[in-house]
Amino acid sequence: MSRAVEQGEILVRGVEKDKRPHLLGKRPYKPLKIHRGIRVGAARDEESARDGLKKMDRFYGFFTWYWVENLERAQAGETWNDVFKRTYAQVFKRDYTQVAQNHAPQPQIEGEHHQQVLGGGFTPLPLRIPIRIAGKTGKNKIRVGIEAGLLAGVTEGSKYCLYKPEESNPPNLPCMTIGKVKPFVSYAQKLKPRGIFKIGDLVVEKSHAYHFMPSKVYLEADFPKEDEPLLKAIRAAFQPNPDGTQPLSAYQLTNDPYDTDLRLYLLRPKLQDGQLIPASPGNILPKSFPNQPPELWILTPEQRLLKSLKIPFTNLKKGIKLLQDNLKKMARIRELKALQSPRGNSNLPVAVQTYLFKPCLNGQNCVPLSNLGKHRKTGPYRFQEIEKLTLNQGDILLFTLHNESEQDYYCYLINISFDGTILALFPLPWEPMEFARVSSGKKERVKSVLKMKQVGEETLKLIISTQPIDISLLEQSQLITREGLNPLEQLLVNAAHGLRDETLIEIDKWATGQVTFKVK
Repeated sequence: MSRAVEQGEILVRGVEKDKRPHLLGKRPYKPLKIHRGIRVGAARDEESARDGLKKMDRFYGFFTWYWVENLERAQAGETWNDVFKRTYAQVFKRDYTQVAQNHAPQPQIEGEHHQQVLGGGFTPLPLRIPIRIAGKTGKNKIRVGIEAGLLAGVTEGSKYCLYKPEESNPPNLPCMTIGKVKPFVSYAQKLKPRGIFKIGDLVVEKSHAYHFMPSKVYLEADFPKEDEPLLKAIRAAFQPNPDGTQPLSAYQLTNDPYDTDLRLYLLRPKLQDGQLIPASPGNILPKSFPNQPPELWILTPEQRLLKSLKIPFTNLKKGIKLLQDNLKKMARIRELKALQSPRGNSNLPVAVQTYLFKPCLNGQNCVPLSNLGKHRKTGPYRFQEIEKLTLNQGDILLFTLHNESEQDYYCYLINISFDGTILALFPLPWEPMEFARVSSGKKERVKSVLKMKQVGEETLKLIISTQPIDISLLEQSQLITREGLNPLEQLLVNAAHGLRDETLIEIDKWATGQVTFKVK
């Protein structure tokens, strides 16, 4: 265990080396073949950790502060390595100049870092939104508004409840239904009694209202009679909760297998020599056996598996939760892609310049790219030109934002990944809201790089606005099954993108651009 050093203290890790022989120094040392547990450090063994991050009149270590902050933000299913990479990026950003000169300490992680955070059994903190307006209007009516609007994913008809984690009886907490949505703020429908919400209170989303046609879902099984209890439980997951909220309002079950957007197939497959036993030659689906554990496969209408989307149902409660969580994430992506301003990609006041870096060994224009190896640079390309680029695994995209207008704008560059992840490339999630502002006539380099890790479909979305938004409200982690990452591009291509009603807003307040491309 080590800690950062406050200013004025003696730097203990910086003392001269003690060259006296250690009592155990002559014993032979055999490196461990298996690292049990996890070791995380703010620096390499021969380096000193850095302090200098001032919070509330105290100095903290860069790494320690961000490590604890990211543990708080961790989502179920994320690994220790996910938390470490996020923290490393923050430390790297703080020390960017020194890292480039190889002077900054290098955080380290060793051991079983691909294990889930805290065993995956914890409840992640929900996204919380503050109450911005609470009081009477001129007509003596109560008005309550939350500090998030259309651009942060709020929709009319969604339900939000007061956030009090210590509450012994959560159903008794006051709730509101959103009645009006503007770009940066949303207002509740008529509320009674007065005073149940106060400015500064935090609320969390209880149910989300989607403004597009629900996707049709067809449920089937190889053993419908034997698995009827399971099928009944899965159907119930699409029904309203006792409190009236709709957990999966973006979907509706259908009895027509020929008119569906998504198929859920309950199987009991069996492995033989590491391979699934096929039902018949040429059949895409495996054969089911009554004595094997049940799995719910998510398929396209053509019965093609959405890569690795196989949900185990040996534990009914966990299986239902995984199904609901994954379907909600698919719906969120569909909704975010549908968010479009009237002007579309053309004539955006902020231009995105893109540079493509392809791995290379040597030759002309083959240059080192930080610690990512040698790459050959081409570009710049306009935002719309990204769709025409030939992108392969290992390629890297770098971006620059150029505000060509006479007005300052807040800019958000978002990556919607093949695995269901929604992540802000600019600004970084931990940066203050003002970091998103690109002044008139200025350029801002996007510090995050987008590396093409696997084959699939990627989408980049640019949101620009005259006011800052909480970009964390749009972010989400990847789809989760027992196998981890799960591309879903086929479903997203098949799904019809509906438009929200609130897009009829002055185009000088906000605008969006979007490109979709394939990684081969």
